[in-house]
Amino acid sequence: MRLTDLLRGKRIIRTATFKNSRAFLPRVLELEDRTLPSTITVVNLNDHGTGSLRQAILTADQQPGDIIQFQTGLSGTITLSTGPLAITDSMSIQGPGSAKLTISGNDVSQVFAILGLSTTASLSGLSVVHGRGVDGGGISIAGSKVNLTQVTLANNEALGTAGLSGDGGGIYNLGGNLTIGSSAFNSNLAQGGSGGGLGQGGAIFNLGGLSVTGSSFQSNQAIGGSNGVGGPLSVLLGSAAGGAIANAATGKATITNSTFTSNDALGGSGNSGGLSPSGVGMALGGGIVNELGGNLSVTGSTFTTNQAQGGANNQAGSATALSSLGLIGVGAGGGIANVLGSTATISATFSGNQALGGNGNTGSLGSFFVGSGIGGGLGNFFAGVTITSGSYQNNQAKGGSGIATGTFGSQGAGGAITSFGAGATAKISGATLSSNHALGGPGGTGQNAGDAAGGGMVNSFGSVARILNTIITENQSIGGQGGSGADGGIGGAGGVNNSYAAVLTIQGGSITHNLAEGGAAGADGQAGSGQGGGIEVETLGVLTVIGTSISSNQALGGAGAVGGNGGPGSGGGLFINVTATLILTDVTVTANQATGGPAGAGGALGVGTGGGVYLAFGSIPTKDFFTKISGNSASTSANDVFGIFLL
Repeated sequence: MRLTDLLRGKRIIRTATFKNSRAFLPRVLELEDRTLPSTITVVNLNDHGTGSLRQAILTADQQPGDIIQFQTGLSGTITLSTGPLAITDSMSIQGPGSAKLTISGNDVSQVFAILGLSTTASLSGLSVVHGRGVDGGGISIAGSKVNLTQVTLANNEALGTAGLSGDGGGIYNLGGNLTIGSSAFNSNLAQGGSGGGLGQGGAIFNLGGLSVTGSSFQSNQAIGGSNGVGGPLSVLLGSAAGGAIANAATGKATITNSTFTSNDALGGSGNSGGLSPSGVGMALGGGIVNELGGNLSVTGSTFTTNQAQGGANNQAGSATALSSLGLIGVGAGGGIANVLGSTATISATFSGNQALGGNGNTGSLGSFFVGSGIGGGLGNFFAGVTITSGSYQNNQAKGGSGIATGTFGSQGAGGAITSFGAGATAKISGATLSSNHALGGPGGTGQNAGDAAGGGMVNSFGSVARILNTIITENQSIGGQGGSGADGGIGGAGGVNNSYAAVLTIQGGSITHNLAEGGAAGADGQAGSGQGGGIEVETLGVLTVIGTSISSNQALGGAGAVGGNGGPGSGGGLFINVTATLILTDVTVTANQATGGPAGAGGALGVGTGGGVYLAFGSIPTKDFFTKISGNSASTSANDVFGIFLL
């Protein structure tokens, strides 16, 4: 078109001709849903109805991705009266802060039920309290992805019905992926039903993915049910697992920079094993239990004053060979218990945790462990654990009192760490084990006291372990005091016990200032022996020590009763018993002491033998040219070595 034509207002229309052209056919194209997420505002604290949180969730469930917020200035408690808040589509609930907004189940129902494999739910800035259910008192998750940020869960309860389990006082996660950040779990409870139900995961029971960062767990409890009678298929009758967290089977849990304080796993009481050979009234993992093939990683976290305590007045099953396999009233893994095919990697601080055997339990035909406390800080049972750095201090494994029968009745084993069982593996590197205690329980009238083993660590019953560049110092193993007319318990291995076909390698590091002390005699009883101030190797155990210093440890016999002698002190540095194997390479053994125990009035001092090393007849000990054993002392004989090295 020319410019003159435009100015004159002329219109020039040109047409194009196409060969084989078809007539134009208009079409409507179907596009994907372009509806945008909405922001929904909650304006009141009602349980239901217009403006309520429940109504907001119902609205958000119609469309994924909605955001639920709360009207500015709205605070207080939403008390649920018509059941849990069900979330079945993706949404984000953003509260004003956990101190400002509380959602309560009123001790009647769960608070949130989050469902669906495609659901992603985010909760922040609120508190979930007083929820109640069987699986998940506060929140239950079924297959969903859930994110919790700055959320508090408190006083929620998962309560098992008669004879059945209660799992996840705060949260039950079945196959979901749960991420928790900067949140708090306080005083939640998972309790097995009466009749011997199992209580697991006071704060969280996890059968999915779990990631916890920068959060706290305090005063949560898992409690086993009481007064149950087991059958042939009963497992862990009346037992408790995971005072704060139970991670099980398909569960994969990662814990980072979090704190676990004063959480408890408490075994139930008054249970009877029936025909069951399994545990009765046991407690596993005061802070965390990782069980049945679970995978656990803990980094930069602290475990303080958590407790696994076996129940009281439980008894083994009927007097059959099968029932004699039972573990009765045992407390294991005060901070963490890693159990049955599970895998754990731990880099954390453990302080003041306890594994306590229950009182008044009864075995049958010599039931294996009765009322024993095993693994004050950490217990690894038929499982694999890797411990990298970390401090274990002032933890305690203590046997219960008033125990009737049991191969290891009232025993305290592994003040800091225990690794136990065929197939168990443990690798410890760069850690410090200090001022931990293994304490045998006291005997009742006419009952011998419980033995103690491994103030620092026990590796036993086929476990294979390595301790690398680790400091083991000022730990104590003290046998219990005998009841009237009975004997004090053995105090074995102030530092490390390796026994019952277990294999242990210690390389580098040091084992110093540890004490093994026999228990005091009851009236007319015998004082217990103290053996292996630094290390004790018992039945069929194999120990290799390379480039390690073993110094200033003491084996001290127990105190005699009136008219009785003090107990023997044997092997201030190392005690190697019959059938045990010892291999020393470039090891220094010095300034250790073996001292007989004090006499009762009218009695004699105990015998102190083998200040450096005590080699029992029938042991298999060897050492290389570079190993030095000197400057040790014994109150009776053999300052440096009692017995003969084969090489």
